[in-house]
Amino acid sequence: MNFGTLLEIANAKYPDDAIVQHWDAKRQEPVSQELEGDTLALFIVRELHATFDADAVDTAQLETAANVIGRAIVELDHVKVGLMAELLKRRHSPPPSGGRPPV
Repeated sequence: MNFGTLLEIANAKYPDDAIVQHWDAKRQEPVSQELEGDTLALFIVRELHATFDADAVDTAQLETAANVIGRAIVELDHVKVGLMAELLKRRHSPPPSGGRPPV
């Protein structure tokens, strides 16, 4: 399997064809850094590209891709849990003297 095929598989489950829009087929690399746009799609392209092994069989490539995305999901979930914990802490703490409750 080539990298373009792997991207097409990932892109089929991502909204608005955003994954393939972040791959420069001519240069065979992820698009350069963007200030706007779907940075999650760009992240996915970069993660898949960084771990792609053209010499691996298709099943190994798919397993590696699924694992790298799975690790990212776990890391993102840890960030979400930390943010939610901080939100709950701030919602339940007394407001600073003379100030409004934290948002």
